Amino acid sequence: VDFISKPLNPPIVRARVRTHMTLKQQSDKLRRLANRDGMTGVFNRRALDEILSVEFRRHMRIGAPLGLAMLDVDFFKHYNDCYGHPAGDIALQAVADVMRQSCLRASDLPARIGGEEFTVLLPETDEEGAIEIAERIRQLLRERNIAHKESAAASWVTVSIGIALAKDESPESLMARADEAL
Repeated sequence: VDFISKPLNPPIVRARVRTHMTLKQQSDKLRRLANRDGMTGVFNRRALDEILSVEFRRHMRIGAPLGLAMLDVDFFKHYNDCYGHPAGDIALQAVADVMRQSCLRASDLPARIGGEEFTVLLPETDEEGAIEIAERIRQLLRERNIAHKESAAASWVTVSIGIALAKDESPESLMARADEAL
């Protein structure tokens, strides 16, 4: 995208390299911002949809298992009503952090899909592995012990988790089955 004429002029070469490095860094930052949820730092719905599509095609091509866990923070409206929206944001950030800690492989993809609803895309993960990750999320969240006195489930923030494994279907039906299991 650039042309440097000969004979080389070192200050011009340095300036052009510096310009291209700056452009590359800005492009990478913009890509990160476009694919991340601004509040929690996990992937957003746009990134999830793109990666799910790729992983689903890979699942169909080679038959590797593909799991999806959908999470919903229990009684979150009551949490916001009781503690306020800033505290609710902190609770959602804690849930996202727990999800990140629970995903031990780089290929596992925690994402926020809206409000208090999250997913974890689990390439090459069978039902047993998906249940293990869901249990790890549940246990780590329990250890955080974030008070939630308005919950009918427990006195701390809890999540409900639904798991689905890909079949010969579409990515949308996989999401729908995980949502139904939730």
